[in-house]
Amino acid sequence: MSDTIIKSAQPAKRELENLLDEVKAMVLTPPDQHLSVEEKEQQFKLKASITLCWYTRINQRKMVGVYLETKECAEKKGRRQLHGY
Repeated sequence: MSDTIIKSAQPAKRELENLLDEVKAMVLTPPDQHLSVEEKEQQFKLKASITLCWYTRINQRKMVGVYLETKECAEKKGRRQLHGY
């Protein structure tokens, strides 16, 4: 039984590791304070759009994973009811 639990956790573990790698790759440092206001604004807008893009992609992947897990669980439950176990 523990082998089954470990095997079923592997995809979630890999996905979490991938998400953490993406977060590590994000550059969250503030812009150089010697830049003009316009250049700072440009950098902030660029970082905001990149962050929003990553956030959206991560949430979409998370929702697909939840959907697939829910679908798989429902299918297993349906098979159990169909076969009476």
